[in-house]
Amino acid sequence: MPADGLERWSDPPSGAVSRYAPPSGPRDVPAGTGPSPLDVLRRRKWWIAGGLASVVAAAIVLTLMWPPTYESEATLLVERRDPGRGDVPGLSILDRLEREMTMETESELLRSRTVLGAAADSLGLAGEIAANLGVSVEEASPRAVASVAGRVSVSVPSEDGDLLEVTCAGDTGAEARALCGAVTASYLSLRASLQSSEATSTAAFLRDQVAEYALRLAAAEDSLEKFAAENQAVALGEQASEEVRTYASVRAQRDQIEAERRALSGMLDRAERQPGGTRKYRGLASFPALMQNDGVSQLMSHLAELESRRSDLAQRRTELNPELAALDRRIGDIDRQLGEMARSYERSLGSQVASLNQVVGGSSGRLSGFPERQVDLGRLEREVASLGAIYGLLETRLREAEVAEAVSRPTVQVVDAPTLPISPTSPRPMFNMALALVLGLGFGLVLAMAREASDPRVHGRREVERRSGLPVVAMIPLVRPSGPLLPVEPASADGTLQPPVRDEDGRSLLPVRRTRVLRRAGEFNGRGVAVEAFRSLGSDLQAIGRQIRDGEIRSLAVTSPGRGDGKTFISCNLALTRAGFGVHTLLIDADMRAGSVARFFDLPGRPGLSELLSGAANARDVRHSLRVSDTDMLAVMPAGTPTADAAELLETSYFEAMLAGAQAVYDLVVIDTPPLNVLPDTAAIVPHVDGVLVVVRDGVTDGRALELTLERLRRTGGPVIGIVFNDAELPEQYAYGSEAYADA
Repeated sequence: MPADGLERWSDPPSGAVSRYAPPSGPRDVPAGTGPSPLDVLRRRKWWIAGGLASVVAAAIVLTLMWPPTYESEATLLVERRDPGRGDVPGLSILDRLEREMTMETESELLRSRTVLGAAADSLGLAGEIAANLGVSVEEASPRAVASVAGRVSVSVPSEDGDLLEVTCAGDTGAEARALCGAVTASYLSLRASLQSSEATSTAAFLRDQVAEYALRLAAAEDSLEKFAAENQAVALGEQASEEVRTYASVRAQRDQIEAERRALSGMLDRAERQPGGTRKYRGLASFPALMQNDGVSQLMSHLAELESRRSDLAQRRTELNPELAALDRRIGDIDRQLGEMARSYERSLGSQVASLNQVVGGSSGRLSGFPERQVDLGRLEREVASLGAIYGLLETRLREAEVAEAVSRPTVQVVDAPTLPISPTSPRPMFNMALALVLGLGFGLVLAMAREASDPRVHGRREVERRSGLPVVAMIPLVRPSGPLLPVEPASADGTLQPPVRDEDGRSLLPVRRTRVLRRAGEFNGRGVAVEAFRSLGSDLQAIGRQIRDGEIRSLAVTSPGRGDGKTFISCNLALTRAGFGVHTLLIDADMRAGSVARFFDLPGRPGLSELLSGAANARDVRHSLRVSDTDMLAVMPAGTPTADAAELLETSYFEAMLAGAQAVYDLVVIDTPPLNVLPDTAAIVPHVDGVLVVVRDGVTDGRALELTLERLRRTGGPVIGIVFNDAELPEQYAYGSEAYADA
């Protein structure tokens, strides 16, 4: 492209006044968080509603199509058998187990094929089925039993009670009651038959047992009598007690005599070890048993008299006196007599001990035989008592069995006869609807969670910020139809601003594009919400530019992960609102493969950027001016003729020089670039701009594509400013507040 083609293409048109004044101070960018459960539920509300509606509709259809069912009930009392335990402590658990087993047995008996088959025969069900199917009654009988079994149920109302509840279902109340009566009658008949058979077999068994135990008892009694006669086993306990007393008495006497003998023997041994003298055995007189002996007492008296006489004589005579010596000899003789008497008494005590030892040994031998005889006697007595108790119990049971065999009293009684139901038990519309609501809500939640888990698209501001790691700098509401948010008019042919042509009523006669601003949940009366969102975005961009670049953002590229995200809508309306705010703005459509800016503003698409970069046109030929207000104008450069060499044209120095020249003249250059993940053209643009905005559309943009776009921008060095969240759902108060300011 010749150099003069870049000289005056971007000069501001005459009459244009720049009123741009950037706001002061940066604005905070909130940190991204994950989507809340409330956001997910609100986003997937139609899935939840669909799941709920489908389940409720199915429940309604089933309830209407379900045939009515009537139920008849009967109550039976099952008498328990007396186990014969009485009030034995600790055996109550056995009673409970036996009761539970009995009730379970009776329940199974009620559901047996015998009872159900008899009930089916009494109602003639086998014949009806045979007639309907064209088969024999024998072949239809199993079907009849199965049909009855499917309509009969048995339950135990209380674990501690003896009642059975029989419930029978039928198509009509009379049919249900007839079935319940037939089943009850069949069960009672079978129970009576079993009871009679049981009583007869029980009586026969007990007769055999009574006869057998009578023989065993007689044999045991004979054995006891023979043992008592052979061993004199009469009052063995008293004999043993008397023998024990005798044994204890003799042994105590022997021990006493033995102790006396040992004491006397010790005194004699000590007396004999004394040195010679006339009074060696005098001390034996103090022995208790000797003191009681008359001979010893006389010797001691005579000895005392002699010792007294010797004492008187010794005072008057010398030791050599013959009379004194005669007294000493007589005293010595008496002392020796005392010793002989002591020895004789000692031998007598030894003889007594030997005799008592023989008595003790004999008594001990007799005592050793008592335990064995007592054990044998006790065993025989216990055997007789046990057999006698069993024999008595068997006789009692035999009499009871004979009475039961003769009387045949029923053990099952009907407490409540089968009822006649008036209203059907199923279907239950209210219960079905309540259950359908619960299940439908759960099914809808499952669908919503499954859809949320499988949906790769981004939803909500929190998710966008979480997945991108960038702040959302603007939230643009849904606008339908898509188009310019401000009224625009083509400018004069020379690019200057001329007064608009108006009719007699003051209305403009030039074509004007107008739109309405809508939200997903409703419609606002005006376009102020979207306009204010774009104006706020422009102010935020300038504040962010001062914060991160120490200056204004003069060039801005707008891109998106893919087509359909609203990238052209954002770039065109951003440029339009900035121009309407007094900012000298140029909008460039850099998508030279499928440009859409020209269609957005109803402008001629050719020539455009492709012709400018290829040298086929100059700057004035590719620039179009749009009137935004009476004093403001927006310059637009369309993409031009579609070309497959768009990437090569954007990588030339011509594009860089053109962009530098535009930044020198215009306050803001907005470039609408191709989707970054679709075409490589954007990668050649972003390194030369001051900032990049990534457009993400709520519910449309794929989260994985967004992550890939940001990764490619990081690799190319693109200065990403933030995310523009398109078609965002805004809070009600935000919309109403914006409308109020716009109307004011």
